[in-house]
Amino acid sequence: MKKSSKAHTAPSVMSEKTRLRTQAKTLRQSFTAHDLKTRNEALIARLIAYLSTLDIKTVGLFYPLKGEVDVRGLDHHYDTFYPLIEDGTLVFAPVTKDFVKAPFNTFVPNTKARVDKNLDVIIVPGLFFDEEGFRLGYGKGYYDQYLATHDALFIGVCLEPFLISTLPKETHDQRVHLIFTDERTLPIRD
Repeated sequence: MKKSSKAHTAPSVMSEKTRLRTQAKTLRQSFTAHDLKTRNEALIARLIAYLSTLDIKTVGLFYPLKGEVDVRGLDHHYDTFYPLIEDGTLVFAPVTKDFVKAPFNTFVPNTKARVDKNLDVIIVPGLFFDEEGFRLGYGKGYYDQYLATHDALFIGVCLEPFLISTLPKETHDQRVHLIFTDERTLPIRD
């Protein structure tokens, strides 16, 4: 991924991103627990099949927020690490048996250990992804900063309805290499 600097955001881009965040949260609430589970299982099966073709050992996951894809099933296949925010920066910690509540209504491994090298693969969450590989997160820019400064295979994951044709973009927004949904895999070209 190419590094890019944070630029002033035009009000129209900011308001469109805010509107899309609200839309994504509403869309998440429309899924039944059964539908979410079925779609999630399909996505995870496809993701595991793909990852098994790669020579990888370390994978960065995330603890799902309500309605997000749940990728924790990959814990059984790889050495896994979870993100947390430390001093305003996204870092990864090794998985532990215990997770503790953290800011942003998520959970992180209960350990002081941190990853001091690049992971092989980072599974990236998002409210929406677009067909160019850009993602819409919660607006803090932690993943964009991480993608711009680390080398790994970055894979975005979302349910099919959260993959849209285009998102509003800012100069600091970064792209993932692939997007997996419950229905398809979308390779992204530079």
